[in-house]
Amino acid sequence: MMAEDAVNGMLLYLRDVTKDKERARRLEAVFNGTFQFTGLVRPDGTIIEGNDTVINFVPYGPEEIVGAALSEAPWWTQPGDVNDRVRDAVDRAADGEFVRFEIDVHGKDGIAHIDFSLRPATNDDGEVALLIAEGRDITAFQQQRQHLEVIQRVMRHNMRNDLMKLRGWTEVLSTEDDADKRADYYERIERILNKWEKMNGDLKQIERALRSQQKTEAVTDLLPLVSELVSSRRDAYPDATIDVNTADVDPVRIPATIRGALRELIDNAIKATDHSDPHVAVRLSRPADDWVEIDVDDNGPGMPEMEAEVLETGEETPLNHGQGLGVWMVRMLVTQVGGDVSVDVTDDGTCVSLQLPSHHASGTGR
Repeated sequence: MMAEDAVNGMLLYLRDVTKDKERARRLEAVFNGTFQFTGLVRPDGTIIEGNDTVINFVPYGPEEIVGAALSEAPWWTQPGDVNDRVRDAVDRAADGEFVRFEIDVHGKDGIAHIDFSLRPATNDDGEVALLIAEGRDITAFQQQRQHLEVIQRVMRHNMRNDLMKLRGWTEVLSTEDDADKRADYYERIERILNKWEKMNGDLKQIERALRSQQKTEAVTDLLPLVSELVSSRRDAYPDATIDVNTADVDPVRIPATIRGALRELIDNAIKATDHSDPHVAVRLSRPADDWVEIDVDDNGPGMPEMEAEVLETGEETPLNHGQGLGVWMVRMLVTQVGGDVSVDVTDDGTCVSLQLPSHHASGTGR
């Protein structure tokens, strides 16, 4: 209190904020106690805060998240289209719309498929003052659903066709007296049985990959993996030529489950070649710092359109049916780690490209 331009005394104000603090603690407990990913975002898309579930999931500290644009957050698995999709969701939520969709995010323990939403929160004037971002991890459910759908479609189609063939060739075999013809019929039956044995192996590999993605994502050095795999395929197919170009890639690490996808592509490329000189080229490149691309080129007759469609989109219709589980296995293994597949078919053959998230190799300082 002033008197004649001098301090004459002080007035002390006390206000009881106990209830406010209790309310703040309760809100914080709810915010950080939920198993869902929860964040607060400004209407312009700037991240204000993420709860403990978010912080524990991503390999970044709060200082790298708070203040960043939600659409540019480093956990989105695919750049470009995904950024635009999230940016559009922010704009719609800022206009008062509740937005919800499924999307993949990349955390320190692997890929999670989440049910993501943005909910606008308004002030007393009815204006959107805050966006509440939420994500529920539905990875296991989505994997099981996709796995079952693929098995049902592929198995139903192949089982019906192959059982009809087995029935027919077995009946013919049982009444055939000529030894050479019996041997030919037996070989036809054996090819069908071998096909189902391979499909069983593909199913086991898919199941192992799905289980591993529900735990910690295992990674391995890219260059040794490719070198060892190509060496094993050369031994398995001595009449084939398999070239490797790794000049454009420094030591990096990739998800270990990709080995199965790469082996399937090389084997299919060799088997699909309709002449005596199958030639497969494996090329590695780095389109971006955190990505690696693996191209598998062949000189075959060209991948059937239905197979290429399954690889690129993961979709199947009665008129567009992928044969067997091989292409499905490649698609699943790649997308489960946050990657993508593209196919280019020309008169000279087929090039299948795998775009994969990479990890810095230990000891490289990168």
